Amino acid sequence: MYQQIGGFEALRMEVLEDLTLGRIVKAAGFRQQVGVAPGIVSVHWAAGVWGILRGMTKNFFAVFQYRIALLLFASLGIALLCIGPAVLLTIPGARVPALLAWAAAAGLYAVSSRVSRLPLWCSLFLPVAAVLVVYAMVRSAIVTLARGGVIWRGTFYPIDELRKWRQSE
Repeated sequence: MYQQIGGFEALRMEVLEDLTLGRIVKAAGFRQQVGVAPGIVSVHWAAGVWGILRGMTKNFFAVFQYRIALLLFASLGIALLCIGPAVLLTIPGARVPALLAWAAAAGLYAVSSRVSRLPLWCSLFLPVAAVLVVYAMVRSAIVTLARGGVIWRGTFYPIDELRKWRQSE
């Protein structure tokens, strides 16, 4: 199957190879499944919050196809939906909508907790997490643009070539 969908060549300029592989597999008509094995399989990905944020440097701008307008639009959306309710709690007439928005987020945490194993109280930190995600998104764009590309696995990928690769798909 891997060779049928283009093998390594189909992913040679892709820094989001895992996401792209999934998209290619689905587009080729093959089925995918996800296995969840809490406590059985673990992978050390990054050390601490700052390690995670640094690790996302190559990813976030790529998710938005290296388009600053899309990244900024998404950042604004996250700020409004995830940070906004915390800000609205400080405004007397807006507390009920703010609490309803936070309750909706807590409901999503509760539903996903079966897989994520995050306790419900973590939803209290949604605004803080959103600030960190927006920071990581903006940092990804700034670092990528300043470098003129992405460094991944010790190889430099120029942004112009990454954009051309995206357009040729």
